[in-house]
Amino acid sequence: VIGPETGVLNAVCLEKMAKIVLLSHSSAENLTDDWVNTTALVPVSPCYPCHRLHQNHDFCPQDAVTGAAACAASIPVPALVAAVLGARQGMALQNEVAA
Repeated sequence: VIGPETGVLNAVCLEKMAKIVLLSHSSAENLTDDWVNTTALVPVSPCYPCHRLHQNHDFCPQDAVTGAAACAASIPVPALVAAVLGARQGMALQNEVAA
């Protein structure tokens, strides 16, 4: 299962299948540390982690290219690809991976 920090990933957090979480407002310490077979990809944005849920971009920097939250857009694609390849080989990490 691959995705942002949503209810879907929370629902399967203790299941055995590999999970890759694209963190945004939460840190691995307060979200995925106790999850099973999980790799957390950490944004490289200066506002990360803000620990805030946003309804708009009033307090959330927006990436100029994608229009997404700056933190979400700052996770490099090669980090995601590496996490997917690792999960396919059964090597998902239990802790966060710096993007």
